[in-house]
Amino acid sequence: MCKVYVLLSIRARVDRRYSRRPARAGRDGKDMDMAQYAILIYEEEPYWADAGQEVFDRTMKEHAAFAEEHASVLRGGSALQSTATATSVRKDPSGGFAVTDGAFAETKEALNGYYIVEAADLDEAVAVAKRVPARSGGVEVRPVMVLG
Repeated sequence: MCKVYVLLSIRARVDRRYSRRPARAGRDGKDMDMAQYAILIYEEEPYWADAGQEVFDRTMKEHAAFAEEHASVLRGGSALQSTATATSVRKDPSGGFAVTDGAFAETKEALNGYYIVEAADLDEAVAVAKRVPARSGGVEVRPVMVLG
């Protein structure tokens, strides 16, 4: 069984939702804020269990190339261990908590990793997402919600 561990040299900054870098000029010549988007990577876990070391190594190289190519917009990212290592925490009716081994829900594809990117708009974030190596699944793009 091939275990997927992706080490990315990308530092996440959780205290920031909009860039503190100088703003880029938009199409109309005015400065524009850069929003953050999460690119969630969903893949079939059985694929990785059967893939072998060669496929794993090739995929790691692809993620490294992706990170290098998009370094100017990447703000964080990491791989997640398999759902077999997950622990779910749910509030129970009595006000306590139920802690159970396993993922929150069983699905065909599991959340395998994520990237945080900074982009002018959803179209720009989707253009980056199309380049994410996802061998046995796909990616989902969501805007990061600004709180406070």
